[in-house]
Amino acid sequence: PFKEGERLYKTGDLARWLPDGNLEFIGRKDEQVKIRGYRIELGEIESLLSKQAFVKHCCVIAREGLEDSKRLIGYVVVEGAFDKESIQRGLKTELPAYMVPQLWVELEELPLTPNGKVDKKGLPDPDLAHLSSTEYVAPRNEIEVQLTEIWQELLGVDKIGIYDNFFELGGHSLLAVKMIIKMNNHDLFNSNFTIFKLFEYPTIFEYTNACFLKTNKQTLLVRLNEEGTKPPIFCAPPAGGSAISYYDLNRMLVSDQPLYAFQQPELDGISSPLQSIEEMASNFIIQMQRIDPKGPYILAGYSFGARIILEMAIQLRESGFQVKEILSFDGPPPTKKLIEEIKKKDNYEELFNMVEEFVKSFGKKIDIDKYTLINKTTNEQFEYILNLIKDSGIKESYYTSFKISFMVWSNHFSVEKKYNSQEGIKKLDTKVKLFKGINEIIFNNQEKFDYGWNKFTKHKVEVYHFDVDHENLLKLPSVYEIAKIINKLPK
Repeated sequence: PFKEGERLYKTGDLARWLPDGNLEFIGRKDEQVKIRGYRIELGEIESLLSKQAFVKHCCVIAREGLEDSKRLIGYVVVEGAFDKESIQRGLKTELPAYMVPQLWVELEELPLTPNGKVDKKGLPDPDLAHLSSTEYVAPRNEIEVQLTEIWQELLGVDKIGIYDNFFELGGHSLLAVKMIIKMNNHDLFNSNFTIFKLFEYPTIFEYTNACFLKTNKQTLLVRLNEEGTKPPIFCAPPAGGSAISYYDLNRMLVSDQPLYAFQQPELDGISSPLQSIEEMASNFIIQMQRIDPKGPYILAGYSFGARIILEMAIQLRESGFQVKEILSFDGPPPTKKLIEEIKKKDNYEELFNMVEEFVKSFGKKIDIDKYTLINKTTNEQFEYILNLIKDSGIKESYYTSFKISFMVWSNHFSVEKKYNSQEGIKKLDTKVKLFKGINEIIFNNQEKFDYGWNKFTKHKVEVYHFDVDHENLLKLPSVYEIAKIINKLPK
């Protein structure tokens, strides 16, 4: 088509090459939308939707809701009875969760423009009461009533029951943060709510029980996605201790991919921390084998979490179990050089960075003299820093959250320094994929491009480079590309 002097027109059509050499039409470029940072091709959803046997005609649009957020809405003309759950199940085997509409409207026919195209302006508004897939159960006490009102205000849904799922109703991480702030500032609640518990207990019934029953302790395993036929992936936490790092990855993976993430027990503010990487690994294995007793297993770890999953793989091999694959998200293994670097490292610098980031999130600033912290116990260090935070004007309701983060990080420094290099062990019969941020190659002075993973596996290490720094590897846009690679893992 490229002829000198001739005019070339862009059609705006989107297509992709198939393995057999054919081109598959996906949709129109002008039908691309952005929802909570995710770029979505509406035509791709419509293409898969139209392949379902009982769907005659369909259209998918994104419509504005509250809090300047958009929701995907599916309009369908079907043969026979309309089955929302069946449609969603079909899409979830091919698409990540964020591309599956939660709102559906059944029509006798789609409205058309005079030239025969779908008249999107003529599509009716959906009934938001149909967002939930569970039977409505009204709040039963004052706490549930108040929580329901907060959820309804933020989510823009008129009728929320105590068994409705926050994320199924359109909730996401930004709305979750706003909700936690509202709940912690409410006069009725004397509990410190945390975003970590919301990911684990996403209904009002579960969440209130988890936060108000004093006997409740943090579970070590968060079930990010229990559905699907593919082998589950189990993720170890980074230094911050929580499963929240894997939230965006879960949204990017196809819904047929089960994903679980471990958390450090002290995040509940009650439980004692695990005292070594070996203890973390053995406790996480116990939790994992309640889900999958036999394996073979796929383990993933971000940063510090990579050392945990390697220790898990070693312990599992000693017990006669197989780890099929390790997914390392910019996490070096415990080589001799790495362990030497860790033992020499000044932990106060990282501690300061954590404190500064916390304070900065409130638009505040504090000055810390690290020499004041030397020779103090962890509790004494915390009290010193807490007094500085109080003086900066940050509200007291956030102190508990900060204390938990501080204790998790302090324990992380302690266990890292106690852990010995595993270099020299018999190599694992386990494939390793390393997803590496090249803007900031951590510990790049001691190993080659694969961080030394070749010393721990019999297989060639697959290395994928992304033009981002370490902190942003599991965020958009790189996490989208990472998920595409993981989605190709065989069943």
